[in-house]
Amino acid sequence: MAVVGVDFGALHSKIGVARHRGIDIIVNEVSNRATPSLVSFGPKARAIGEPAKTLETSNFRNTVGSLKRLVGRTLQDPEIQQVEKKFTHVTLVDVGGTLGAQVNYLGEQRTFTVTQLVAMYFGKLRDIAANELKAGVTDIVIAVPGWYTDIQRRAVLDAAQIAGLNVLRLINDTTAVALGYGITKSDLPEAENPRHVVFVDVGHSSMSVSVVAFSKGQLAVKSTAYERHVALRDRIRRKYKIDVLSSPKAMFRLAAGCDKVKKVLSANAESPLNVESIMNDVDASGRLTREEYEKLIAPVLDRMTAPLEQALAESGLTLEQVDAVELIGGCTRIPAVRAKIQAVFAGKTLSTTLNQDEAAARGATFACAMLSPVFRVRDFSIHDITPYSIKVQWARQPDDEDTELVVFPHGNLIPSTKVLTFYRKEAFEIEAVYAEPETLPGGINPWVAKFTAKSVGPDENGDVSIVKVKTRLNAHGVMSFEAAYTEHVEEKEVEDSMQVDGEAPKKKRVVKKVDVPFVWGSTSLDTSIVEKYKEQEAQMHAADKLVMDTEERKNALEEYVYDTRGRLDERYAPYVQPQEKEKLLVALQEAEDWLYTEEGEDATKSAYVARLDALKVLGDPITFRYREAEERTKVVSQLRETLNNYMNQATSNDERFSHIDEKDKQTIVEKCATIQKWLEDQTVRQLERPKNVDPVLTSAEVLKKKDEIIYFATPILTKPKPKPKVEPTTPGTETPKSGTETPKKEAPAQENKDGPSEMDENDYDDEDEEMLEAEEDGSASEIEIDILNDDFKTSGKSLRKVYEVEHSSLSQSAVEELMKRDVDYISSVFGVDCPFAALLLRYMDWNKEKLIEKYMDNPVAVSAAAGVSPAEKSPEPSQSSSARLALSAARQPLIGPRRSTRRTPTEQAKSGKNKILERITPPVEEPQVFFCTSCWTTYITSKVRTEAESRISCMAEDCSLVAPDPFIRDALKDDAETWERFQELLVRQFVSCIPHLKFCPYPSCTPDCYMRCSSTHTFCFGCHIDSDHRPVVCGVAKMWLQKCRDDSETANWIKSNTKECSKCQSTIEKNGGCNHMTCKKCKYEFCWVCMGPWSEHGTAWYSCNRFDEKASVEARDMQSKSRASLERYLHYYNRWANHEQSAKLAVELYTKTEKKMEEMQMTSELTWIEVQFMKKGVDIVNKCRMTLKWTYAMAYFLEKGNEKELFEDNQRDLERAVEELSELIESPIEPETIPSLRQKVTDKTVYVQKRNEIMLEDTAKGYLEGRWKWNVAVEGFDSD
Repeated sequence: MAVVGVDFGALHSKIGVARHRGIDIIVNEVSNRATPSLVSFGPKARAIGEPAKTLETSNFRNTVGSLKRLVGRTLQDPEIQQVEKKFTHVTLVDVGGTLGAQVNYLGEQRTFTVTQLVAMYFGKLRDIAANELKAGVTDIVIAVPGWYTDIQRRAVLDAAQIAGLNVLRLINDTTAVALGYGITKSDLPEAENPRHVVFVDVGHSSMSVSVVAFSKGQLAVKSTAYERHVALRDRIRRKYKIDVLSSPKAMFRLAAGCDKVKKVLSANAESPLNVESIMNDVDASGRLTREEYEKLIAPVLDRMTAPLEQALAESGLTLEQVDAVELIGGCTRIPAVRAKIQAVFAGKTLSTTLNQDEAAARGATFACAMLSPVFRVRDFSIHDITPYSIKVQWARQPDDEDTELVVFPHGNLIPSTKVLTFYRKEAFEIEAVYAEPETLPGGINPWVAKFTAKSVGPDENGDVSIVKVKTRLNAHGVMSFEAAYTEHVEEKEVEDSMQVDGEAPKKKRVVKKVDVPFVWGSTSLDTSIVEKYKEQEAQMHAADKLVMDTEERKNALEEYVYDTRGRLDERYAPYVQPQEKEKLLVALQEAEDWLYTEEGEDATKSAYVARLDALKVLGDPITFRYREAEERTKVVSQLRETLNNYMNQATSNDERFSHIDEKDKQTIVEKCATIQKWLEDQTVRQLERPKNVDPVLTSAEVLKKKDEIIYFATPILTKPKPKPKVEPTTPGTETPKSGTETPKKEAPAQENKDGPSEMDENDYDDEDEEMLEAEEDGSASEIEIDILNDDFKTSGKSLRKVYEVEHSSLSQSAVEELMKRDVDYISSVFGVDCPFAALLLRYMDWNKEKLIEKYMDNPVAVSAAAGVSPAEKSPEPSQSSSARLALSAARQPLIGPRRSTRRTPTEQAKSGKNKILERITPPVEEPQVFFCTSCWTTYITSKVRTEAESRISCMAEDCSLVAPDPFIRDALKDDAETWERFQELLVRQFVSCIPHLKFCPYPSCTPDCYMRCSSTHTFCFGCHIDSDHRPVVCGVAKMWLQKCRDDSETANWIKSNTKECSKCQSTIEKNGGCNHMTCKKCKYEFCWVCMGPWSEHGTAWYSCNRFDEKASVEARDMQSKSRASLERYLHYYNRWANHEQSAKLAVELYTKTEKKMEEMQMTSELTWIEVQFMKKGVDIVNKCRMTLKWTYAMAYFLEKGNEKELFEDNQRDLERAVEELSELIESPIEPETIPSLRQKVTDKTVYVQKRNEIMLEDTAKGYLEGRWKWNVAVEGFDSD
């Protein structure tokens, strides 16, 4: 699940994503961190974002910008007519009462609402994020201006829905900035003495000010103020006495120059300004000083003081109580703007600790991570406020004193819920509007919502009914009517076990709520309109993609024509036959001529693909010969070197190979000789053939022979020496090493004949003997790892339940021990120092077998590639040597690899000796380039802390060496934190390379673990589903999720509700009562009932005398099966989704339960520990809902039979018990019933937990016993 936050800007927007190590602002397709807020329409497709920016000048009549300022507005708004029209060059029109744009799209005039345009832009941002994360994006948090009204916020929500996005929260931009500022602070004070920070955001077109109080774990917005037109975008025209706004092209020319001037003057006193032929043959040239610029923008600067003073006054703080002033927004870099802010906050330092351009996007991403179940974020609550007052008004009734009431005043907390009480005898209406329309953005509609209560009448006594209406201002900042109900008070007799005989029974007042039917409306789009817009957006998105793919194939065809033609007379000349060349040149010319015809300019994608494939049929044989000639020499040389290497080792008398049987060595010699003979024969045959015919010796065949000898010889030559025999000791006679130890028990005399029961023989095979010997000695291995080959592997040694999977949770130190074992093993095999063995293993991604194979084949190349030794460039000593890893400076100690007199691998190869016998150490050339200690420390710290690099290369440009661990440890001896970070990076690289290790996917959880980590996080190790999907296996879970994602069920619906024409197979949906059907495409007449020809029905068409024909029966059977399949799928999917939704509400349920526990504690004598039974019950309910959710996925794929019936019986019992327990937990708390409720919940919790165990255990046993039969092929199960 992706976590994405967006800062929706007027000029451009930024996208933030949450990763395990923090928030990243991602780049778009041209590597820019800001994506222009533009949508452009062309004759073939739309251009959104960066492509639209390139078309802004040439296609300005069809390019829409300022989306942030246009959304939610109407054409009649004064701000639209007086301000925004000056900066928007498209034709703005009214579309259904809202603002829209008229553009030329696909050669015709089209109108789109601004909500649709924003949806198009959000779709572009979605695609950018999905491309970066390599996953779909649905959940999102959007930062919007705090001055947005209800209608603007609802328009943004509708746009996101059209784009297929689920908005978790609309957050005010200054609040998002405050969240990003506060959540990272670890020194916040207590709530009694908060830290007050003023955030000033001066952006492209508006200014926002927010005063926020920070304390431990929370932020509270105390006041906000805004100036919606404080932009610096309309001041330049006064300088040159020309109306630039009257010429769109002149505006675009001027915009680039003005933006450059603004930035230059922010750091310099003077700047040149040159715009040639801006308009009316006027050249804007000359120099502009900062003083002149500030005079031009003086009216704008004067308006900046008011919101600053207003925010400070409404917060109730004095200037001395303000602790910091944070500046964000690009325009705060202008000195004059900073001076205005400084004048209001005299004596305060203006801080820029936040990223002025990206702070809002980072805060929005933090907010999304807090609302997402994927990330665990530091507890931090947000208390935002509403900038506008909202009131409700109604028609006066005889007993009413007022006709309106301010429900949510200015500064009311968000979210907030309030209950309004009305005394009515009949149906009534209320309307929500903004109480102060003059504070809203100019001319915007103050109407918010309308509520109508139905079926309201007098009570039993004929008096007015008390109707309560619940209103809510939610986290998005939009108002809604949640519920309406009446309350009736009844008196009930209560039985008391302590009641004295003859005493009157006690009575208790009970309040009952009766829902009142109501309807309410807001400015949100109707569901049918949203669906219509979603369909249009999907069609346009598909059309855009097709156009992009077509252009890509066209460019590929054009590139192939020109590249191939040029190479035929150059590199391909020796490898092409005359007739081939002539034929290919003709085809290339035909393709080029076709490309530049009218047909070729606007051809379809398939046409380009077909042309390119036809050319490749002629050109690929030539290309193949050329590439084979280039590669053949290299691979033949490699094969010969490999053969010589193994031949030398097999014939060597070195002690290292003395334990290998001579017969085995001889087989290696014979194998090498056989391959050598084959190579010589094929080489001779190839030399006899001309270059322009297909080769008889290909590089693939040579590489195959190379792999053949490697796989044959390596197991023989790397066979470990037999370990010396250890004399057995008498059991119980060993002397204890300390006074507290006891003699060791005798180990089992016989090993398991079937091999290790829990250890995968293919993993860690080099340590198998050592581990077995440790068991025989009676000593426990320091770290034990279970390799799980399937989802339900069990061990006879464990007492765990059948459905539980054995796993281990490893700390970082434990993983480091595993790394050390591998390093020690490679060090002993290769005879190299441990630090250099570690470098070799990291280079090969900790694959020991692959490293041994490659190293024995060519140790020089492997060592150079791993950075252990320098690459050999010439016989003379190279300046790129390991001596560059020395840290030196005048009068500073040197830190570096120890010098050695051993020879380098290159020198060993030249001497002809065995390359595996000597330790690989750095060469001994004298250093040519030196770097001081401080330089190395700074360089390594930057690589580790900033770039998260675990492979630190030498600082010299032409040096390929990698710094070993001791060298880095010496360089970081005074920086323990960076060294720990380096160790952590090494561990992460190791875990990512080892298939049976996996990080816990939950955020902020560090253990490397199986199935369940030490923090009780549950996930599946066998697949990428980050949840416990027991009792279903991974294969079935993946099939179910895929079925839910794809549109296969849509096809089933079509099959169930439509039929195909028997003649042309066109899909037809019946829209009338007559069964005489005529296909509009082929005019074929047939009967809808039996699908037979209509001509055979005669006059008595309704009898369908051909009803029982085989073809008709098959047609109806096929439709019935499709309908039944759809109904069956929906049966299981609805129940699966219901439990999933219930599990998602776990946070809310926990909150309610905690409040009930506090209420129990206050109204009874139970302690906090004694009321924990409620939390235990909630834990069990949530756990069992996850089990039930996946049982429906399993039941869908189970084959009918007795086993499925038993499975569904267990499922039914568990579901019934879960619902009963859930009902008990959510029942109201009565003081006198708390003891009985406690007993009921406790008993039911135990019962539900037992039913869950029965469900899981029976299912797991079914897997082991092979009882489950599937109606589809499932990976890992036999298909009958």
